[in-house]
Amino acid sequence: MRDTDPVLQRRRLRDRLRKLRESCDFTQKAVAEAMDWSPSKVIRIESGNVGISVTDLRILLQHYGVTDRLVVDELVAIARAAKMRPWWEKYKNNLSPAFLAYLSYEGHASILRHFSPFRVPGLLQTEEYMYEVFESNRVADRSGRISESDISLRAELRIERQERLLGGGGPELNFILDESVIRRPVNSRSVMRGQLQHLLEMAQEPKITLRVLPLSVGMYPKCFNPYSVLEFESSEQDLVVYLEDVNVKTIREGYTGDAPDGYSPSDYLEVFFGLEQVAPATGTRDLLEQAMEDFT
Repeated sequence: MRDTDPVLQRRRLRDRLRKLRESCDFTQKAVAEAMDWSPSKVIRIESGNVGISVTDLRILLQHYGVTDRLVVDELVAIARAAKMRPWWEKYKNNLSPAFLAYLSYEGHASILRHFSPFRVPGLLQTEEYMYEVFESNRVADRSGRISESDISLRAELRIERQERLLGGGGPELNFILDESVIRRPVNSRSVMRGQLQHLLEMAQEPKITLRVLPLSVGMYPKCFNPYSVLEFESSEQDLVVYLEDVNVKTIREGYTGDAPDGYSPSDYLEVFFGLEQVAPATGTRDLLEQAMEDFT
């Protein structure tokens, strides 16, 4: 069952209500007057900044002429789900707004595609490898802002994400790793070998496709930026791309004004499809086994 993240449900509800208002050719001001609300309340509801009570929602739907019981019940269910606390609530003070936005989409995705040029993706990391990555980031952080408790909390979050997405009800997962990812050692050779063994095992999972892009391919589009592209079952939901480089951003299709490179989520999806053509999944096992030999 897909994760009904309340932040995502709030976005769904605001989009549906805005479209209903526009289909009636009502202005926000006209709706506010008819409902005896302040104009700012309608604006905040449609922006997702505030929720809406079930009572107010039912009255609003009547004003929009929505009489189909199934539609009303669906929107009421979305409104109730939007009021729940997200599973990642306890981590939010330690995460960037862009990553919080990404998490609200991730659990609802039907397909996740991830490209990684530098390290094993978080969803495929062993706990030992994970701590090596976090520790290297802590040592490199001269500000001293990353504490041991921060590392423990981030590891806990990553493990919980793995449990949610790698479980039976999670999305279809597609990963492309640059070959340098499996060749680059961490401090412990045994940890790296264990990580490579884990990748071999993950590649056998039915809903996971793992590809390693050979170094022989040379340069290719977007080769320096890790990113994830999310697709959704609902036709209402746009593609989403999450960029993990220094300009960390979560961008929906059609909202590319914030894209640092002008690429839309569909552009990233096209690049990903292109990489799949030069990184056949059938060659992954051989590359992983060859890399493991270097860490014996």
